[in-house]
Amino acid sequence: MFQERLKFFIIIVLAGIGLLIGRLAWLQLATGDRYDATIADLLQCPPEWIETDRGAIYDCTGRALALDIPSYQIQLRYDITRLYDKYFRRYQFLRFYRQQLKEGLSEARAEEAAAAFIDKNFGEPYLKAQQWLQELASICGAPIDRLLDDIAAINRNILRVRAYLARKRWYANHPELDYQSVTGLEGILEDLAAVIPDEYERLKLIFYGNAIEEMTIPQPVLDPLDRETALMVEQQFLGSFLPGSEKNRPILIGTGKVRNYPFNDLAGHLIGQVGPAPVEVTHPVRSRHPSPDELVAYYLGDRSGDWGVEYLFEPILRGSRGWIKRDIDGEIVEQIERRFGADVKLSIDIELHRAIQKIFAGENSNLQAYQGGAVVIDVPTGQVRALVSYPGFNLNSYYQADNYALLNGDDPERRKLNRTLSVNWQTGSTIKPAFLLGALHYGILNENTELDCNESNKDWSGYPSDINNHGPIAAREAVMRSCNYYFIRVAEKLGADRLTDWLTLMGFGHPILAWPDPVYQARAGTAFRETAGHIAPIGKRFPSKSELRFMGIGRGALDASVLQMANAAAMIARDGLFIAPHLVIEPATYPATRQLAEPAQARVVQNAMKAVIYDRLGTGYKAFHPMPWSKETVELMAKTGSTDFSLFVCIAKAADGRCLAVATLAESGLHGSEVAAPLTLDILRACAQLDYLPRPDLEP
Repeated sequence: MFQERLKFFIIIVLAGIGLLIGRLAWLQLATGDRYDATIADLLQCPPEWIETDRGAIYDCTGRALALDIPSYQIQLRYDITRLYDKYFRRYQFLRFYRQQLKEGLSEARAEEAAAAFIDKNFGEPYLKAQQWLQELASICGAPIDRLLDDIAAINRNILRVRAYLARKRWYANHPELDYQSVTGLEGILEDLAAVIPDEYERLKLIFYGNAIEEMTIPQPVLDPLDRETALMVEQQFLGSFLPGSEKNRPILIGTGKVRNYPFNDLAGHLIGQVGPAPVEVTHPVRSRHPSPDELVAYYLGDRSGDWGVEYLFEPILRGSRGWIKRDIDGEIVEQIERRFGADVKLSIDIELHRAIQKIFAGENSNLQAYQGGAVVIDVPTGQVRALVSYPGFNLNSYYQADNYALLNGDDPERRKLNRTLSVNWQTGSTIKPAFLLGALHYGILNENTELDCNESNKDWSGYPSDINNHGPIAAREAVMRSCNYYFIRVAEKLGADRLTDWLTLMGFGHPILAWPDPVYQARAGTAFRETAGHIAPIGKRFPSKSELRFMGIGRGALDASVLQMANAAAMIARDGLFIAPHLVIEPATYPATRQLAEPAQARVVQNAMKAVIYDRLGTGYKAFHPMPWSKETVELMAKTGSTDFSLFVCIAKAADGRCLAVATLAESGLHGSEVAAPLTLDILRACAQLDYLPRPDLEP
């Protein structure tokens, strides 16, 4: 009997050993790779993300208009920012309150105990934080409210990510419910409140777990600092710790990058700005092994182009992060290289912008400052050399709270309203050369066709009423003397359909700037708000006969941007060849071109525009004499315009092939010949100083 039991026991032991050996073999063969990977993971340091390096923006001469420079930053840890998070404090209160109820306290006593708990654990740190923040704001010369706003933004961003993760986890545990995407912190909190009515359970889901990287990374506040202020902050808070947290300094000085605009208030409407990446496009968490898309993505604290060129070319300016994984010895085991942001080169000359801005600011022949703008186009290429809107603003101080409020008032979108690109203006008589070219193109008259302006005494009725009696008048004299009657009749002879077709071909009634790629074409509307203008009454396809009368003199249903006016002049200067104006050299832009009229027809218009400057009866003669250039050096063609504002378009064609088209608008009630024309002459002199035209034969 004993031997049988011993035998049975030995069999059981051998079977157990067999099972153990089998289990070990299975672990080695089936899951060995997984355990090896786990061990290898433990032998590696947390991955390191290498931040993007944003590309620069240059003008046509290679001067940097926007670039990143190193900076000092004030950084706050989450230990201090969370003291100002009402949701965090509410969670801590309810957590202790629930605990007291479980221990048998009444609701009133539990509430008192919870309040005492909050005061004991967070009251002293909060008071200490208040003192430090006041000192910090004083050192930096910033309002304490600005600092608190930055802290609120940090807390809000962190709460949004944690709430997002909590909601995602809750729905994963409740597959019977329909998960629908929501945007923004409010949307997430509203949905959680609907599915989890209990406030404590809802906040517990958010704050218990869901730790994210941004809670361990100090977050920047206020504006970048100079070195001296950074040293003052460092000295003031060296050795400062919150009670109960003596490991991590809550206030730090870190290094980072700031976007710098070397030319301050020049071309601000055009260059644009960078700001915090919109919350709706930021990713909630960084994965441990990111994909290429995740390295390009935005996370909390990232910046992106807000408007202008910075926004338009965000996809290439931004670049891509790098990623490094090291073992415990510091050796790289895996790496993804950082991709630097590409640079953008514009066609504008920032020094020409500077000169034109000074002219509008009062350094002009009238010795008076004017609001307005000017466009300068290089006629042979269609490249825009200047797109000046005055007054401007300093990009380096734009987002400072006081300055921002002063600039934008109650409408932050004012920053995008470039006077030369984004605002519609009545063209006034500057449109008359375009109408003349259209009439020649459609064959409804020739350069010698006379219209008797005195006929207005016999059969003219209605408006417009400002009709001068010039007698029988042909194309050259009609442009030179800006005869309203002549061009009202031209508009009527063209008719509504041909007139609107012709204006469309010349670039009116739709945005005309060319961009390197359709992707940027789609983004341009947000970046610049280029206006389309109007070539018919709003809501109508064609103007009526009475509306044609007003359109013939650039009033009523017809308006346009200053850029469109300049481009029409450039097309006439090219002997009827339309080239879409463009602002970008790199990446390369390939503008649309089309021949709209015969060169001989365009030259008829050119000769008429020359008379505006060179004939004593021309509306621009007085403003341009004495003439800066001999006719053999630089030939000038122009047209005045007078609406509620002063307008002037001009072509300057040098004998050596250099040629510019300029359109100038001054918000003055005086005639185009009195303000915009002298300003344009000053602009042409500035162009000559920068070698876009020959130097004047006769200095002022």
